[in-house]
Amino acid sequence: MAYRSSRHETTHLTSYYAMFGREISLPIDAEEIEKAYRFVRQVQAKEQEAQKMYYDRDAKEVTYKESDEVWLWMPVVRRGRSAKLHRPWTGPLKIVKKLSDVTFRVQDCK
Repeated sequence: MAYRSSRHETTHLTSYYAMFGREISLPIDAEEIEKAYRFVRQVQAKEQEAQKMYYDRDAKEVTYKESDEVWLWMPVVRRGRSAKLHRPWTGPLKIVKKLSDVTFRVQDCK
């Protein structure tokens, strides 16, 4: 590695650069890259926590119970239908049974 990374007196190039067209990656470079990755992960974690606090500040927990009227979000456009005229909300629907905190059986109010 020492021979390939040292510059030649005549060409002023390293043998690695002459052969591959770029400078050799040394172990010291890998350590610097790892240090940069650790720094970025720390900054990202701190920023993610700040964004979560900002979001949670205005977030409201919604609870539904049986007999509540709700609208159902169905964003998928059926084949043969116009996406431009598609209405993604379906309803109103009535909650018939609560299966879990986030799963409900609904029925058309009509």
